[in-house]
Amino acid sequence: MKKTLFLSLIALISFGLLAQDVSDEISVERKPIQISVIPPLSIGKLTDPYIYHFSLSWIAGDNYGLQGLELGGVLNITKTNAGYAQFAGTANWVNRKFTGLQAAGAFNRSRTLKGVQLSGFLNSSELTSGVQAAGAINQTKQLNGVQISGLLNIAKSVNGIQIGIINIADTIEHGLSIGLINVVKMGLHHFELSSNDVAQAQLAFRSGGDNLYGIFYGGVRTQHDPLLTAGLGFGSRFWSAKNEDIFGTIEVMGGSITSTKGSFKKDLNLLNRLALNVGYQFNKRISVVGGPALNVYVTQAYDQQSEEFGFDIGRNNLMSSSSDKTNVRMWLGYQVGFWF
Repeated sequence: MKKTLFLSLIALISFGLLAQDVSDEISVERKPIQISVIPPLSIGKLTDPYIYHFSLSWIAGDNYGLQGLELGGVLNITKTNAGYAQFAGTANWVNRKFTGLQAAGAFNRSRTLKGVQLSGFLNSSELTSGVQAAGAINQTKQLNGVQISGLLNIAKSVNGIQIGIINIADTIEHGLSIGLINVVKMGLHHFELSSNDVAQAQLAFRSGGDNLYGIFYGGVRTQHDPLLTAGLGFGSRFWSAKNEDIFGTIEVMGGSITSTKGSFKKDLNLLNRLALNVGYQFNKRISVVGGPALNVYVTQAYDQQSEEFGFDIGRNNLMSSSSDKTNVRMWLGYQVGFWF
């Protein structure tokens, strides 16, 4: 039984993929209601060009068009346009334009979306004007709106916002990609080799758009007690109006500090940095960047012998405060390096 149902669903989805659009010039009749178990067990023939205002399907429905509400236990397929609300236990498939709310347990597909797609796994549309929200993946060619996913957002052109763990786009015309990993084909992709007041050598990678990009970094201090740093952050780059080779950045980063000797290994040692940089771009790939940084060091590591908190980092503290076995220190530092 389960195998038969599975094969039936595959056949229906394949039918939705292969079905050709019917001419808009055809005479279309409107009907108030359509009820089906699974095609062809339905009221009305599959070939009849009816636009329904209400469609109810126990397992699957296959309609010419919809202007109203459609409820499907497993699957809804619409040959032409659909609106204004479509709900399915598993998947909704619209061959042309969908307007309104499209919600499914696993999958939504429409050629053009003007409204909202909600799914537990995947949303797909060629042109999206509105919101795509999925548990795992959103995909579109042109985004004019918002993509929100639990894992991955994909768009060729973005006019809006992508929010997910991984965001991929060809171009960001107006908007932001907010995530752990932001890949913009025509955007910012730079490694950085730098030095700062905490790490003598640091390697970082920046990826995203000028408006917002992600940062991954790792560094090392070899003097005194050798230290390792690693973390992530985000930043924004803006260009000088007078000289196109000069730019500035605002970056916020946070990461852990550990000792190569294992001291304070299990204790909280978190270094946060707010950096304001000025850069000069020699060519398309190479830039020199540097500027001041405000450091905020939060630690719960305590040395009983020295009666001091944390590692020996930072000089001329602007602030140092201890409470509930936690010490917070703040000082001004610097960073200088090359982007390539």
